[in-house]
Amino acid sequence: MKGYEMTDYTVEISDSALMHLCVAGIESYRLPKKPRETYGLLWGSKSRRRKGEIYYQVAHVFTDIEAKRRTGSVAYSEEGINLKRETIGKCWPTQTFLGDFHTHPYKSSNEARRVKGYMASDEDREDIEQNNRNLWLAVKPRISLVLTIAELDRRGSAKPKRFKNNEHIVRWAIRWTTDNYYQFWLAAYVVDKIARPYKRTRLFLNPREKDWDDDWKDKFDFPEHRVWLDIPSVLGNSNFTLDWSSQ
Repeated sequence: MKGYEMTDYTVEISDSALMHLCVAGIESYRLPKKPRETYGLLWGSKSRRRKGEIYYQVAHVFTDIEAKRRTGSVAYSEEGINLKRETIGKCWPTQTFLGDFHTHPYKSSNEARRVKGYMASDEDREDIEQNNRNLWLAVKPRISLVLTIAELDRRGSAKPKRFKNNEHIVRWAIRWTTDNYYQFWLAAYVVDKIARPYKRTRLFLNPREKDWDDDWKDKFDFPEHRVWLDIPSVLGNSNFTLDWSSQ
């Protein structure tokens, strides 16, 4: 498939995981007096292809019921993260902890596009790379998802689309009720780690967004990878009919 061989990481969202993401997001968007962000964790599997590309398949999504949800932010529960990891690790050891997700709610699709709210914000990056670095080093996330939701400015449908030159972002639209049409964006990021002798281990998100206040490229020599996001139930195809081996 065009562009596939250039990909270092591939993130696939199962139909079940997509259903839970959309329902959690729309519930937090519609039911409060003002739309709020929501937060949760991801489980699934990791595989490696012969040429070195790494493939993550998100199979299960669990929302954080203890998260403090606000219109422009969400504060997750560290106890909730550890409890879920411990419980699933003991009872379902075949499932790999993959990372987290959170939502970005916007009043209109035009607003979301204008401020580029469909990608991880600088604050999202800082949470993993700096502010809560010790937590994320301990729990070892592999990916982070951002689900953006906004009401469509005009009724109608939009063909699902992967952003040109931004293969880690997919856009689609849903008619939720007769009168409500919503635009969804899902962005996938890989959490990488730099272990340096006698120096502090660093975490960083890939791919790097141009809008981030990001001077890491000048300070550190770290590999910048490409991420290919696939949602078969949205895009109507699968990229993973090739020979993958479990790892």
